Amino acid sequence: MAFEPIMTEEALEGVMRTRINRLNEKHEKERAEDLEKIKENDELKAKLAEYEASAKESAKALEDAKKKDAEIAELKGSIKKYESDSLKTKLALSAHLKPDAWKYISGNTEDEIKESIAGLNDLLKGAGSAPSGSSEDAVTKEGANRAKELAQLKALRGGES
Repeated sequence: MAFEPIMTEEALEGVMRTRINRLNEKHEKERAEDLEKIKENDELKAKLAEYEASAKESAKALEDAKKKDAEIAELKGSIKKYESDSLKTKLALSAHLKPDAWKYISGNTEDEIKESIAGLNDLLKGAGSAPSGSSEDAVTKEGANRAKELAQLKALRGGES
């Protein structure tokens, strides 16, 4: 495009009008783009609010699930203890132990409980025999305490040997 000098006021106004129209078009295009970005920003804000609400709900659900898991674990522990106590009672009754002797039974499985009852029965059967060794050993404090414990266990057993 060759340079043409502006000679009249109308030519100057035409050039100015063309330049202003180009700037107006450019600004309108930029304004439309900005409005689109604002609209997208508002949509993103709405999505963010939804995600935050969902995250809060999920966190609450997770907390509730953890509480339920703790309750379940506690209940399972209680059930296991009741089952163990029931098994101890059953086995103690079958071994003809008095209820006062049951507190000396230990173990959680049937084999452990049977072993504990057998050990208790062995102690009770040996409760009537005199301790081996010199008479001084039997008189010691430890020996006296042991003899007293064995006598109590024998009494709990019902005096059977």
